[in-house]
Amino acid sequence: MSLTLTEEQVELRSVLRDFFTKRCDEDAVRQHLTSTDGYDANVWKQLNEQIGALSLAVPEDLGGAGFGYLELGIVLEEAGRTLYSAPLLSTALAIEAVMQSRDTAAMAEYLPRLASGEPATIAFVESPGHWAVTDIETRAEATSDGWILSGRKCHVIAAQQSTVILVSAKTDQSVSVFAVDSTAPGLSVTPIPTVDQTRRQAHLAFDRTPARLVGSLSSGASIVRHTLDAAAIFLAAEQVGGASRALDLAVEYSKTRVQYGKSIGSFQALKHLCADSLAEIETARSAVYDGLRALRDRAPDLSPAAASAKIFCSEVFASTARNCIQIHGAIGFTWEHSAHLYFKRATSSHVLFGTPAWHRQRLADLLDTFRDRTVSADTSADTPEEAEFRARARKWLAENLVGEFAEHPSVGSADDGEHWELRLAWEKKLSAAGWLGLTWPAEYGGRGLPLSYEIIFSEESARAGAPYRVGVHGQDLFGPTLLMHGTPEQKKRFLPAILAVEEFWGQGFSEPEAGSDLASLRTRARLEGDEWVIDGQKIWMTLGHHADWMYVLCRTDPQAPRHKGISLLVIPAHQPGVEVRPIRNMAGEADFCEVFFNGARTAADCVIGPVNEGWRVAMSALQVERGSLLMPVQLGFEREIDEALEIARTASVPDSLRDRLIDAWVAVRLMRATNLRTIAEVRQGVTPGPQATTSKLFASVQHQRLLDLAVESLAENATVAGPDYELHPLVRASLHSRAETIYGGSSQVQRNIISERLLGMPRESRTR
Repeated sequence: MSLTLTEEQVELRSVLRDFFTKRCDEDAVRQHLTSTDGYDANVWKQLNEQIGALSLAVPEDLGGAGFGYLELGIVLEEAGRTLYSAPLLSTALAIEAVMQSRDTAAMAEYLPRLASGEPATIAFVESPGHWAVTDIETRAEATSDGWILSGRKCHVIAAQQSTVILVSAKTDQSVSVFAVDSTAPGLSVTPIPTVDQTRRQAHLAFDRTPARLVGSLSSGASIVRHTLDAAAIFLAAEQVGGASRALDLAVEYSKTRVQYGKSIGSFQALKHLCADSLAEIETARSAVYDGLRALRDRAPDLSPAAASAKIFCSEVFASTARNCIQIHGAIGFTWEHSAHLYFKRATSSHVLFGTPAWHRQRLADLLDTFRDRTVSADTSADTPEEAEFRARARKWLAENLVGEFAEHPSVGSADDGEHWELRLAWEKKLSAAGWLGLTWPAEYGGRGLPLSYEIIFSEESARAGAPYRVGVHGQDLFGPTLLMHGTPEQKKRFLPAILAVEEFWGQGFSEPEAGSDLASLRTRARLEGDEWVIDGQKIWMTLGHHADWMYVLCRTDPQAPRHKGISLLVIPAHQPGVEVRPIRNMAGEADFCEVFFNGARTAADCVIGPVNEGWRVAMSALQVERGSLLMPVQLGFEREIDEALEIARTASVPDSLRDRLIDAWVAVRLMRATNLRTIAEVRQGVTPGPQATTSKLFASVQHQRLLDLAVESLAENATVAGPDYELHPLVRASLHSRAETIYGGSSQVQRNIISERLLGMPRESRTR
């Protein structure tokens, strides 16, 4: 299953949003908070008869529509947007339990009924806070007339609305699962008042209640565990929907509420709050898609995926609902406003089917035995040609990543020169074998392949632990920019040399007085005869001391407005008038530079794109940077969190630190899932969704937190340096990571961009 939506799935989402908005919006939900049924039976009938919501993941031969889990996830997310109060979630879980039983008779009896909309639920929990199979005490006894149950279940959702209840109980052999009719003798259902009035709950008591065995006597524990994993994922889909709607409410209000003479949506503090919420919601959606993928495949990582989704989506829904109330101010605290309904749903969902704390403990136990150390690639979408290419790439990498390359797996990154000579040798090997510039035209040294092939080779390189390329700034930043905006002569001059690993490039954008605000740059270029003469200063040029050429933003028309009159020039680095001074970073290494231009020269035709339109050209280069560099860098995060967890296991760190490390592991996992979403969209030829923009913000902030925790796990060992200021790799990475929320656009600027461009919040007043 690709971690993105097909056209048909997008259309399903549109249909569902229209359905829920028109038939069961927040006002309709309010009408049923205290009604007998708690929902509109006619709307429930339409949802299942017209759209077939519950049948989507049920096989056709068992009365379903035969689609899949992603379609069901879309239904649950859209239902969550409107706090839909019918027994949708509970029935979906009952269906999942029956299907997991592999009991053909039970499936034939129950699935057609439930798929058509007969409400049902599961009853597994007997004591608040205890969700493990070992906590089950309800007894099942075999009699001459069949099975009977005795015991109690608590906080069963939609119990009073359901006609079928799937119950876990102990037999002499083990835990088993039984189906109980809601009208069965000996069953008592005690509704309980709930804080979240949109989701009904009840306590159940069984007094020799007749029941039907579902599955075998030995399969009950696996059914319960699987269904609880499904519950975490299905509920996470609901939570994403609720969080999305809460954010929409907050943004809509911020646009219309005026304070101090302007919309509060223009206040940077609120814009940043909303931007962070969007970044988290998009990551939460990735968690849901990843969980649905694992559920469909019955994958080995199903339980880690489910725990990750429950932990992350619970926290995101809760924080977004809190922010919604905060942004609304006093009106958000009233009974009449809908904000409190989302906050209460978030609060109750936070603890259902296992609290985040319980799932952190469960995930910590799983990670002691389950190791997800290899980079996963979504190979299900490969065409036969792509699959053949992937096999060739994998074979070549296995044959060539040997010797010294194998001794330094995954060494280096885009912004450091660690093991430069080793990485240079690897890159020359790649060049000789034709693995560089896979998408570039053959006339410039490339192979003219679709982008999917480049993605495949990047995935396989990361999986194999290949060194990070040293020519990334030419190949992944300047090269694509030149292909978009350069002349045929410029492409012919520069592109083959880049792919031959003969020339290296440095990016000259930032200046001491123009960091994220590039429009304030002061470096000037004036045309004298057939040459540009450049004067000024650039700073933070990564690996600039290795550069043979620099692509530099210069002001070529000082009289033009800030964003106008700027041109992108390519300038030879080795000439009089260019002085490169390495800058030592806080780790004591010189991986970036400041560059002084004092009468430096370049040819008149060394302008990329039209003269005075360099701003447009530079923006495309920055989009390339924020997209192409992110995935391979994040793959290194997985190794770091694995190392930190191993240290934590060995050192027996406090539980509070272990829990925070588990959260970091979840964040890294979800970075990967988000990247796979974007890659899948690129492969489909569609414009990537908002997660492609928010992922840089999320990843940089979370990586810093990860490394802070890794350093803490080292305790006093983190304070030690070698004789030449040699640092523990995690300490070194932690120091380097402080730049990640700065370069490529600071996190504060990224939040402004996200809030204004993706959420449509009012722009701030800007000096012209």
